[in-house]
Amino acid sequence: MKNRVILTALLFALFISSFLSLSGCEKTINKYSTQDSVSSTSESQVTEDISSDEYTLETIPVTEPNNPSRDTVINALNEIGLSENFIRKKYTFDEDRLNSTNNKYYVIDRMCNSIDYFTTLQASYIKKINGKETWVTYIIDRRTGSAKELLCDVSAQRGRCIPTNYYCVDGNYHLKLLFDSEAQDKYSFDLDTSSDDCYKDNYNAVYDIFKQTMSDKLAKVTDEPQVNLSAGDDGAPEKYIDPMSRILHTENESFFYYARPDTVNLATSSEHYFPQYLAYYTMMKDLSKWKISDTFTEGARDTIEATGSYLKYDDENLEQTFTICIDKNTGVLISKQIKNASGKTIEEWNNISFAVDCTTDDVTFDDIKK
Repeated sequence: MKNRVILTALLFALFISSFLSLSGCEKTINKYSTQDSVSSTSESQVTEDISSDEYTLETIPVTEPNNPSRDTVINALNEIGLSENFIRKKYTFDEDRLNSTNNKYYVIDRMCNSIDYFTTLQASYIKKINGKETWVTYIIDRRTGSAKELLCDVSAQRGRCIPTNYYCVDGNYHLKLLFDSEAQDKYSFDLDTSSDDCYKDNYNAVYDIFKQTMSDKLAKVTDEPQVNLSAGDDGAPEKYIDPMSRILHTENESFFYYARPDTVNLATSSEHYFPQYLAYYTMMKDLSKWKISDTFTEGARDTIEATGSYLKYDDENLEQTFTICIDKNTGVLISKQIKNASGKTIEEWNNISFAVDCTTDDVTFDDIKK
């Protein structure tokens, strides 16, 4: 009993310490990109270069065992048949033991719970699947639940970048909007895809569209903003479950289903800022199937590269290999490449820009509650 009291006190002290910690602003480009920086004069853009304490943000506390809701969570876990052993642990990356089990669990934890490790995030990336290219730009503020996302089709044949979808999130509400043919003609622009710096050269053109308020200009898929079903109870027990302990939950089930209820409801970017599916259903199934192949620093950002293989749909004839780079601190994807058994690249993601915990302006987001 005495040890439990001491442990509780220590956990509470750790919570206070982590809660008061402050985070600065970082910006980087993935290691496969040629871009060094992205510039803009817009006041509503995420701040480019922040060093003053005036702009320092208070980060969202990480949901670890020292959370004051711990007893409530333990009771909730007990109610669904789980023991206290499922409470999340804190992992520290050890550079000297690159492929240790602890380091692999560190990677999985960051990817499964990446939304705990940033307060604001803005990124822009190119997603290529089976020859189709989509340009995705988004911004999230975890303190308010505000977010928005712009999707553009990149047409090499027509030499155009064509905006197609626009999503707004305002607290517990979200709205999906579409660019009709008239809006596409208005906002599309020529794109020279032959240049190695194509996306760097055209970033500002995409951002000029993204930073505008579009909720009153585009065709609404729904007449009224819809409740964001992914905005769950902040005390939901799933937030506290240790990813390494989700295996063999029951005798008859090899996996205990896990899903964070508090993700920001963006249609496409969720796989980028919250790469849980890849970590949980691919990498966690068999730790021996992948390795941490490299760690490096680019600019101010520490990056972990992992390579491995997995069976798509558990079919031995559909083995695929992957190479991913994640931000070491947040677990957010920086780049991703998947090849089929023949060695053909079938999916590829590459970052154009990436900024964590930078000051945002309220006018960056659309007001959809009116």
